[in-house]
Amino acid sequence: MIRAGGAAGNMIIALTGTPGVGKTSVCACLKRMRFSSPLNIIDLNEIIRKRYHRGYDRKRHCFIADMRRLRTHVRGEHRRMMHNVQRDDPERSRRYRCVLLLDGHLSHLLRPDIAIVLRASPPELARRLIKKGFEPHKIDENVHAEVLDVILIEAVERCKVVYEIDTTDMCVEDVADVVHQIIETEIACASNNGMREICEMRERYAPGSVDWSGWDWSGWSGHDCGCAFQKFH
Repeated sequence: MIRAGGAAGNMIIALTGTPGVGKTSVCACLKRMRFSSPLNIIDLNEIIRKRYHRGYDRKRHCFIADMRRLRTHVRGEHRRMMHNVQRDDPERSRRYRCVLLLDGHLSHLLRPDIAIVLRASPPELARRLIKKGFEPHKIDENVHAEVLDVILIEAVERCKVVYEIDTTDMCVEDVADVVHQIIETEIACASNNGMREICEMRERYAPGSVDWSGWDWSGWSGHDCGCAFQKFH
């Protein structure tokens, strides 16, 4: 039996994936789109940097997220969102499904109702990270994580509903369109509509549809990024 991702359709959705797959760019597009229910987006990297961290890791050049406090903050934001919708228009709020979208590679660890995992082939991911100015060791770390399906496996282990989207040959706008369709379909499912559509959507973007195991990365490192384009089979 197909069930809605969140209770009564009030959903917390994680948009996750290895750094460089395009999460924040996709969210920027989603902010300009119209949804059938209220949707707020939280940039996890921003709030971790400003408040919800336990210090700075100088070796890895990143803040250490305080996951317990971050999870509490996210749940509180979702409750406030639902309260505000009910307060502003009690009648219409009965038809609304409040959706909180979490942007960040840790978002699937915060017990969301749904996880949407963005993927990119190792050579494409390396290209994007080079363009973003990542250091070679960080490129190496992230490309290896993508090859090993690290975030996808974590999401499947923790989330009730998981989607997987291969962004390799897609522009940001097209990826945003797919994410928009997924969210709208889940909202419709929560309202007991679109049951056939939700089955098709979950099957089309089911976890396991992307496989980088054919990529021979044994001799590649981020210090020789140009090789990435030649080692993908």
